[in-house]
Amino acid sequence: MDVRPGFVDVPVSLTATDAQSGVRYAGAEVKGSDGADAYAGLTLTQDTAVAGTWTGTLRIRPCSDDAEPIVTGKWTVEVDLSDGVYNYSDYDSDALTAKKLSASITVTGSGTP
Repeated sequence: MDVRPGFVDVPVSLTATDAQSGVRYAGAEVKGSDGADAYAGLTLTQDTAVAGTWTGTLRIRPCSDDAEPIVTGKWTVEVDLSDGVYNYSDYDSDALTAKKLSASITVTGSGTP
């Protein structure tokens, strides 16, 4: 995605299952090599917490908090999940890749401070 025009909203969708207590929380994050990041808490939008689709929107900013242009290129993806009894799992890009899931996005352009 090209961030030169400004903020870019990236839709996120994932399917999560937990046959015992259900999924209580799902979130997704992308991180650039410069530490820039975007996080989205996801909402259960289809089916049930036992096996359902969670969706949300990541907002990629053209500049960092200190008004420096973000670093473009490959950003890694992480997914956070919690079940109904508060067991927590964090899937970093290596874990996602091992499961043959998307583990990165490409950011192009750069904002001006």
